[in-house]
Amino acid sequence: MKNEKKSSALRPKADLARREDDLIALSDRDAVRAALADGLSGHLRIGMLFSQMMEKAIARYTAEHGDSRQNRQHVANAIYRYIEKEFGRTRAVVLLYIRCYQRFGDGAEFSKLTFRDMVLRLSDVKPAGAA
Repeated sequence: MKNEKKSSALRPKADLARREDDLIALSDRDAVRAALADGLSGHLRIGMLFSQMMEKAIARYTAEHGDSRQNRQHVANAIYRYIEKEFGRTRAVVLLYIRCYQRFGDGAEFSKLTFRDMVLRLSDVKPAGAA
């Protein structure tokens, strides 16, 4: 297919690791740092920023290397590793921020919910200690 150019299996992982800074704009990194400094009061904003960061990085990478499931997964994994290293948030936490933003980011009535409230309202997430 035309859009499926190069397999990520043919590129060394170091190639992508060197380009993480190229895939994520400095302004996006600074915005996440500022939102994280605000604490949980900006949890929806943090989710929005992580979501946008992921979308932009995937778009840039797939534009150059072809849009395939393998390429999307390859760059997503690299971005999760980068976020964990740069911002100290695990993949699971980043996914929760993104899911909370996607579920609750549009409604003004949700802006007062705490991050914990949002996590508990996600239908397929069980609270800690639940059987």
